Amino acid sequence: LAVFKDATAVPLYFGRGKRLATREQRLVSFARPDGESCSTPDCGIAAAHVEMHHAQLDWGLGGLTDITDLAPACPKHNRMVGDQPGQFTTRMVREGPDEGRCVWRLNAEPGAPPNPERVNRRPDIPRRFIEHLEQVRTEIHGPDEASGDQSRLQLRQIIDLRNASDAEAT
Repeated sequence: LAVFKDATAVPLYFGRGKRLATREQRLVSFARPDGESCSTPDCGIAAAHVEMHHAQLDWGLGGLTDITDLAPACPKHNRMVGDQPGQFTTRMVREGPDEGRCVWRLNAEPGAPPNPERVNRRPDIPRRFIEHLEQVRTEIHGPDEASGDQSRLQLRQIIDLRNASDAEAT
């Protein structure tokens, strides 16, 4: 199930009118690039066990309960967001290959260089594995044969050595 903007009468954008995500917003979030699990990098908590996190701007700081500003986060990681060292800062990516994903940055100690932003790539692993497997199969066996074409590998002769003598087998 995927519901897109302007395609339904179900509201997905509440602004400041509502703090908690609705059931419909949670369902739509499953169709997002990082919607299968917690959006925190390397976390694999399934979407059925996560909360909706105000990723662009925390609710207490004026964040909106709009589908484009929410990301799935497990209870542990959702409580680790803040502005103190050791906590996380989050934002939504608005363009590029990671559009629609939540990036997480671990806040550094004062005076230390900032930590890099990270994205949870776990939801990409099955798709990337299938793409790689298809590429390897094509390299080994060639492209898929069109209907009616003969296979490149053909069995020329069957040699049955079950009852052969040692000399015949050699």
